[in-house]
Amino acid sequence: PFMAAFLLLYFWNRESYHRYKVIGLFVLLAILTQLHMSAWFLPVPLVLHSLAFRYRYKLNDLLLGLGAAVALYAPYLFYHVQTQFAEITALLQRPPSAAVSLFDHLSWAISITSGLRFDYILGADGLSTFLEKYNLYWTQHIFTFFFYVSCVVILVALVHTIRSLWRCRSGQSVTLQDEISGFLCLVLFCTTFFYWILSIPALPHYQILFYPTLPFLLFLYLWKGKCLWTAHAKRYSICMQSIFLILVLTNTVFTFSFVRFVKGYPEGIPGDYGTPYLQEKERIDLDLQQRLEEIRGAPHV
Repeated sequence: PFMAAFLLLYFWNRESYHRYKVIGLFVLLAILTQLHMSAWFLPVPLVLHSLAFRYRYKLNDLLLGLGAAVALYAPYLFYHVQTQFAEITALLQRPPSAAVSLFDHLSWAISITSGLRFDYILGADGLSTFLEKYNLYWTQHIFTFFFYVSCVVILVALVHTIRSLWRCRSGQSVTLQDEISGFLCLVLFCTTFFYWILSIPALPHYQILFYPTLPFLLFLYLWKGKCLWTAHAKRYSICMQSIFLILVLTNTVFTFSFVRFVKGYPEGIPGDYGTPYLQEKERIDLDLQQRLEEIRGAPHV
C-alpha cells in the first residue's frame, strides 16, 4: 500500500504541484526504504524522471520534506549506530550470487508481478497440491494472460517513453500520461538493472515494493486505448472494467486461498517459503514450555 500511495501521490503532484505533496513523497520514501532495501533504488528513477522531464521543486519544500524524512529515519539510524552498522556491513560483504542475465531478471519481475512462478515459493509439488486443493488451476490461465499482456504493454510504454523524452528535449509538450508511463518504466528497468549489476538474486520478495508498477502501467494503457476507440467508447469501457474486475477478483481469491493453505497445510510447502511463522512460533513456544517445566522439576542443589 505504501508503494501504491507513493505512485499516486507522485502522479498527483505532477498534475498539480503542492508543498504538502512533496513532503508526503519524502515521508513515504522514508517509510519505503525502511520497509525493504529494494526501495533504496527508488530515488534513482525519481531523480532521473524529474531531470528528464524538466520538473522543478521549490527549495523550501525539498528542505521540509528532507527534514521529515530525517525525523522518520532517526530511530532506524540510531539502531544501526548502536550495532555499528553490522547488518549493512554483512550485506555489502555477502558473496556474489550466481550470475543471472538481465533478461532473466526482467522476466522474473514480470512473472512474479503477474502472479506466476509460485512454484518457487511453494515448490512444484506444493503448487500442484495448492491449486488442486482449492480448484485454482483457472487462475494460472488468467495470470498467464496478464503476463503476456504486460510484456506487450512494457514494450509499448518503452517506445512511448523514448518518444516523450525526444519531444521534451525538443521543447515540445508531453501529456501527463506519457510522464507517468516514463516514470513506471524507469522504476521497473532501473530496479532490474541494479539487481543485475549488483548480482542480487531475482527472488519474489525482492519485487514486493514494485508489484503495483505493472498493474498501473497496464491500466494506464488500457485507459489510453479508449481514445483510439471513440466510436465504441462505451463497449471499450465495459471491456476494460471487466478485465479490471477479473484480475482483481482472481488475485483476491488466489491470495486468500494461499493464506488458508499456508495456515492449514504447512507440511505441503517444500518450496522457498519454508515453515510458516505461526507454525514455527508454536514449535518454539512448546519447546520453551517444556524446558521451563524441566527447570522447575529439576532438584535443587
